[in-house]
Amino acid sequence: MSESIEQPFSQEEDFKPDNEVYEKASLIVQTTSSCSKSCPECYLKENPEIKKEELNQERYEESISKLNEGDTIALRGGEITTIRDWFEKFVAPALNKGLKIIIETNGYFIGKEDYQSILEKINDERISVRISFDPEHLKDLKEENVSSEFEKMAIFAEDAESAGINFGFYSLGMNSEQIQKFVRGTPLEHYINKFHPLAFYPQISAVEIKGKYLKSNGNISDRIEV
Repeated sequence: MSESIEQPFSQEEDFKPDNEVYEKASLIVQTTSSCSKSCPECYLKENPEIKKEELNQERYEESISKLNEGDTIALRGGEITTIRDWFEKFVAPALNKGLKIIIETNGYFIGKEDYQSILEKINDERISVRISFDPEHLKDLKEENVSSEFEKMAIFAEDAESAGINFGFYSLGMNSEQIQKFVRGTPLEHYINKFHPLAFYPQISAVEIKGKYLKSNGNISDRIEV
């Protein structure tokens, strides 16, 4: 491990809300309300009675058909990569439409049987992968499994960086100093420049978005529904 950590964030950026998705995306898509994690601060927790469901394919393709080539679409969950054939169902149609794609994930796909195939598919300049990784995403793990989660993320970072895949790690409610302490002494320390502070919104439905929000039940609106 290196003795010093690169300082990729300015003091101003530490507390600047991350609005990339909300400012760029013409459509934010909740592909599923199901997730492989149970993070205490997840916005889905605002509605404990939420039904576990996957977005209807026809409804999705109908929605993206209204977008223009070059528009940005954000694909999220729940956890999108828990869906069988998620790339073919949601990413491929957007690529065929000529859209730019932000994939928001917790990294569930890393190390799975189709991992190498997925790496090849997401190696596209129109695709950006945002991996949520912070202490909240470790809370449902046994203590002995925490280190392997860091190792898993580092494997992806190495593979993605070598392949030229657009990616980053996003840490909820943390500033740069907290992120540096979080990864210090772990395999992810080498990739500190790939980490970004992610603002925690007490009420996600109040956040202004550029485009529309397509919920997993097929509803479409001007705000994020929970």
